[in-house]
Amino acid sequence: MDKFTSVMDQIAGVADKANVNMVFGEPKEVHGRVLIPVAEVSYGFGLGLGSASVECSCGCEDEACNCDEDPSMEEPCCCDEEECTCGDEEGGFGGGGGAGARVRPLAYIDVGPEDAKIVPIQDEQKIAMMGIALGMWCIGWIGLVLKSLLKK
Repeated sequence: MDKFTSVMDQIAGVADKANVNMVFGEPKEVHGRVLIPVAEVSYGFGLGLGSASVECSCGCEDEACNCDEDPSMEEPCCCDEEECTCGDEEGGFGGGGGAGARVRPLAYIDVGPEDAKIVPIQDEQKIAMMGIALGMWCIGWIGLVLKSLLKK
């Protein structure tokens, strides 16, 4: 259970850090204008836990007994305790979790003595990927047209 509380503390730490200061950064003054960065912040977390009871086999034919002696069973074990292969073992318990955050710049607010405007930040990687996808789409269509022309 110690690890569980440790994971929950880490998750709480990520959630505490995702606040307005991450979205709107500290304003900077540049050449008499104030620039306020704006970003998108997203975070998520996941957690999984599991446990298993010990199923053990006895010397009986094709039958299994539960060494935890389930009270709902009429016969707690199919054979003598000595023949049971699980002994005094207990079931297993496991779990895991994680958390993460992502900050993406969107724009900055440019505040001057005469006006204020929002200047978007272009995501060059996204633009490059769209250009590659458009190029491949064009090549595909050209290939289809050439294929249909050459068949005639």
